[in-house]
Amino acid sequence: MPLRPNVRVVTAIGASCHLPRAGRQETHPSCRIEHMRRLRTRHWLAHHDFHRRTGIGPERLRFCRTRPEKGPIAARLGLTHFVDDRLEVLGYLDTVGHRYLFRPRPDEVTAHAAHLAGVHRVESWPELAATLRAQLTGDRTGPTGGHG
Repeated sequence: MPLRPNVRVVTAIGASCHLPRAGRQETHPSCRIEHMRRLRTRHWLAHHDFHRRTGIGPERLRFCRTRPEKGPIAARLGLTHFVDDRLEVLGYLDTVGHRYLFRPRPDEVTAHAAHLAGVHRVESWPELAATLRAQLTGDRTGPTGGHG
């Protein structure tokens, strides 16, 4: 079966390339994907050189069947930062201190508006990278890291 591009993975490659190398070493991509597609996704990532390009090893990939399962994965890994394009997912991450809503769909925001508190909305990978860099280095001249 031919390998098809996965927009979320392509954007993850883009995001990871914007992160400082030190930040990449602690990154754990988490994908909601059906069991039978996991192997295909791993092959696709390898085919597109994801691991070398991002510095994120295959042992750090995490798969789950449902969105709510991302919460326990994040808690088990002790994640401090999490990026997702679904506000619903960020609502399950009560143990994660820094949650970023990446370029969300308006209907998603409307449906899950109760989860907006404590979530930082970002519209591009460079904006996210600059925000993370400012937070991690304590740079007060960069993006504010404010919510909303």
